[in-house]
Amino acid sequence: MILKQLVVACAIALGLLIANTHEVEASEFKSKDLYTLEDPTWFRNEGFTKGIGHDKQDFGVLLRPGGTIEVRQTNANFKELVTIELLNDDDKTEKAVKVGSDWVSIKADVASVPFAVTTYTTIKPTLEYNVTNATELPTFKAGENDSSFFRTWDGNQSDFALISNNYIQILVPIKDKKYLMNMEKFANMDELFEYYDTVFETYNELAGISFTPSRPTDKNVGNKYFAKANKSGPAAAYYGGSNAATSGASISEYWLNPHWGNLHEIAHGYQGSFMNDITFSTVEVWNNIYANAFEQKVAGNNYAERWLYKYQPSPTNVENTFQTKVYEDKIPLSSWDVVMKLYALTMMTDKAGLEAFSHFNQEYRQLANEPNFVNTNLLLDMLSKYYAEASDFNMAPFIDLVQGSSSPRQEIQSLYGTAKNVYPAAGLLSESNLERVKNALNLESKWSLVDNSQLEKYHFSSDATITFDIDDFSQLQGQVLRLKDGGNTLQEIIITQPTMVLKNIPVGIYSIDIPYGLDKIYKIDKYYIPITDETNVINLKMSELKSTEVGTQKMTFKGLGDIIFATATVNPESGTFSLDVTRGSPHSYFDSSYAIVEIFDAAGHIKFRRDMNGLTTQIGHFDAEIEIGDLIRVTHQEISRFSVSGSTTSLVGNQRIQNYEVTKYGLENTSTNNSALSDYKDRLVKFADAIIEDNRVNQQENAIPKAYLEMAINYLDEPDKKLYKDKYGDLFVVKSKDTILYNSALALLESLFNDSSKDTLKTTTTQAEIDVVQGFVNQIVDVAKKAELQKDLDEAQKQLAAKKEVEEKTRQAAAEAALKALFYGNDVNGTIKDTTNQVAIENVQGLIDVVTDPALKVALQAQVDKAQAQINTRNPINGTVAKYTVGDLNITGTYSGPATALSVDINGKRYYGGTIADGRFKYYVGDKNLKPSDVVTLNFYDANKQIQKSIIVTVFEALKITIADYKIGDNYLTATYNDPEITKIGIVVDGTKYWGGDVKDGNAKFFAADKIKSANADVTMNFYDASNNLIASKKVTIATASAEISTANYTVGATNITGTFAGDIRKLAVSINGTKYYGGSLTTNGTYKFYALDKKIKATDTVIVYGYDANNGLLSEKTVTIVE
Repeated sequence: MILKQLVVACAIALGLLIANTHEVEASEFKSKDLYTLEDPTWFRNEGFTKGIGHDKQDFGVLLRPGGTIEVRQTNANFKELVTIELLNDDDKTEKAVKVGSDWVSIKADVASVPFAVTTYTTIKPTLEYNVTNATELPTFKAGENDSSFFRTWDGNQSDFALISNNYIQILVPIKDKKYLMNMEKFANMDELFEYYDTVFETYNELAGISFTPSRPTDKNVGNKYFAKANKSGPAAAYYGGSNAATSGASISEYWLNPHWGNLHEIAHGYQGSFMNDITFSTVEVWNNIYANAFEQKVAGNNYAERWLYKYQPSPTNVENTFQTKVYEDKIPLSSWDVVMKLYALTMMTDKAGLEAFSHFNQEYRQLANEPNFVNTNLLLDMLSKYYAEASDFNMAPFIDLVQGSSSPRQEIQSLYGTAKNVYPAAGLLSESNLERVKNALNLESKWSLVDNSQLEKYHFSSDATITFDIDDFSQLQGQVLRLKDGGNTLQEIIITQPTMVLKNIPVGIYSIDIPYGLDKIYKIDKYYIPITDETNVINLKMSELKSTEVGTQKMTFKGLGDIIFATATVNPESGTFSLDVTRGSPHSYFDSSYAIVEIFDAAGHIKFRRDMNGLTTQIGHFDAEIEIGDLIRVTHQEISRFSVSGSTTSLVGNQRIQNYEVTKYGLENTSTNNSALSDYKDRLVKFADAIIEDNRVNQQENAIPKAYLEMAINYLDEPDKKLYKDKYGDLFVVKSKDTILYNSALALLESLFNDSSKDTLKTTTTQAEIDVVQGFVNQIVDVAKKAELQKDLDEAQKQLAAKKEVEEKTRQAAAEAALKALFYGNDVNGTIKDTTNQVAIENVQGLIDVVTDPALKVALQAQVDKAQAQINTRNPINGTVAKYTVGDLNITGTYSGPATALSVDINGKRYYGGTIADGRFKYYVGDKNLKPSDVVTLNFYDANKQIQKSIIVTVFEALKITIADYKIGDNYLTATYNDPEITKIGIVVDGTKYWGGDVKDGNAKFFAADKIKSANADVTMNFYDASNNLIASKKVTIATASAEISTANYTVGATNITGTFAGDIRKLAVSINGTKYYGGSLTTNGTYKFYALDKKIKATDTVIVYGYDANNGLLSEKTVTIVE
């Protein structure tokens, strides 16, 4: 009975052991139906990966080293292969094998977890499999019991466990089990996955995708990301096609915490092919827009906690860097680092709103799924377009400011759209105004983008001086300049002068609507101008247009993967050819010439050649001049990857070599026999039709595309020129110089009067304004219109003259009355009153200055000069000049009396200038390089411009003090100086002041042996004048003590130990077998001796000689050699 009980007990124990270790034994084959997902081709078409290749399904087991999984696919209707992966924490030991209907056995070299990669098919695969040497894989899904999960893992100590939710699976190494049980930031795994729910749902919203979309291209699919550790991974972490991983043996920091790393890597899957823009790389930037947006959501206004600012010295460092790149160094956006690119893109997204970012993603995805889509759009073009659609904000002024890449077409769309302009706040406002607005609007940064409507309530305004930099001003004169914000016009200004001052313009960012000329066509160098709250000086450079995009054709060179590696533009109209090589390795399979561009003149002489090697070629921009009759030869090893725009017929034949003749109207291929003229007219019609179809452009009188179209038509010969002028004449406003001048003169003339009846002149009307109108009238050819305007202008002139006459009499009466009031009895030939002072005389002088009658003005000036002469005798001018030292920028000082002006004489030459007011004066001489040998005199003038006082200015040498290095033990601290005012000195040693010393003839010395006793002492030497005023204070350098001691061999029984010394040694000691004796004598010739006879030194003794400085600091020691 006992034996039976024992057997039963053992059996139970064995069963428990097996149960607790969760062993998986080899058994009959099992079957596993795999789920499948809808293939998101709409994602693939836009290059949006979102972990599509990550989704995988586990078998519930972990294979130990040497363990195997034998597997095959058994659903006969499933015709593809299934990938089986064995995953662990090192991709060098992982495996991936494709499995079909035949049995495949896969062996684990190290502990690994087998997975089947999910297929995106309508038919579901079924797997039959068997495993050996395996154990149960601990798994946890969000919402399950984590205690049960950890019991399983504790029981079998599996090398890995798998945790997941609907968005991500994480393969957790056993080394992270302890951390997973007690995470720093999450109380449990459900909280961890709530975090990932928020991350993915935020990212999906930003990407504009949903499980219930309004259009098919925005449909989300329920695939999961897969995260793991990889000991052999690159960098700190990565996002790959089949998983995302931290590079190392642990996942705790990156994947079990709310970490920038997981935000960054997950967001890599939310990128798109729009990032292929060769003009603006957003690699390692675009994903950070997502990560930053998530951090904004979590951190809110706590900016310093976000990655964008966290690893900078301070948040303001990013702001300072932006200012340097944009306003000082003027570095294009494309050359910024990843942090500053993120900063710029975040500024745009913050202003437009995250909904605009989602709109961009949705619109690009739809665009990328259109038939025959070719991804040649510039990223910033698309952001401008779609942000404006969603937010009604125009990003173009900001993109222009940071020199971002933008196409002419998008620039026009933005310029003539209705979206409101935006600009950095600090680009418009300064100091207190900026701080006020930043706080009121809760702006994240001083560079955050603002629109004009946000600034309106503050009523900031400023003047602007605008210069029209054009070679023929008559092309603009009389026409209207408009300052606009989107569809709203702020001001209309008639252009009257090459330089004009615009008054009281509200601070903001404005687009410019300016005429493009009369009989010539011009293009402006900027479309937007910021009006700041400070000085605004704006130069509008207008260059005559030499060609249009109608006359331009583009060559496109593609390489491996149909990636564009070069483009060329050809424009016979301007005689230009330019080649832009943008990739250094066009096609790695071709290690020699892959493409060649050559240009020959009509005689066959080569003018240009660029050979592009497939493996490596020079990136750059290359220009050449072309003429009609030139031949452009293009060689491309894969001619199907070469194209030329601008023709309804093919401009590329089947041969590797293509020859193009340059004609007036474009390129003609010698093998395809296209007509360049026909191609040109086709391009012209398309260009015109685009204008007609775009109301934003066709309704603008001065639209730039209209200028291009007009020029393109004028480039044609008859009868084509007349044909197209008649066809598109309605697009153009016929401009007559006479009509423009008449209309402008009439408008300006009416502005001189209070109303259109022209009866009463405005009180503010000036002669300068009348002169401007007269200038316009003088140019008008139409006699009747000219006479009509001249009549009203004469009336304006008559009223202004009458007004001036009254004003002049008023000024004269005021000057005469004030002048008389200076004198007793109002007698200007008598004596000034006792109460008359300099201020009273200056007030009278101001009244006389505005009198315009020349004779009266002279008479009044003579009388006020008499009053000034009497003031001068009563209150003489005196002055005191402050000490001037070589290198000072200004001669300064104080004065008394009625001084009104200054001059300075330097070596006999007189200079006028300086400032003098309120008892103080200053005269700038920084550019005069004054020396002590110069003779300098300062002159003071009275109101009559007569010198009343002259003072000699002594030029002192710049103060120079040299203090000799002090060595511990020296008696004196010594110095030299060049200032004769120095009469006293003192020193401060470690905070204690000492007075004394000797000062004479530029030399100073101070006994310091008893005060400076340490080489580490803090010593300052002070220099004073006779009144104890401190002139200079300088630190004293205490030289490091140096010394060397040597010994002669000591013979047992000798009287002295002898040797030599050098440096700062002042005292000696000798130790014998550890016992030290002080004494000895030092000579001035560098020898010493130490009496040792009484020490009975033996050959076996250890004897050392020591050298000390004056303060007993050990400097050197030497062991004595003892001989018998």
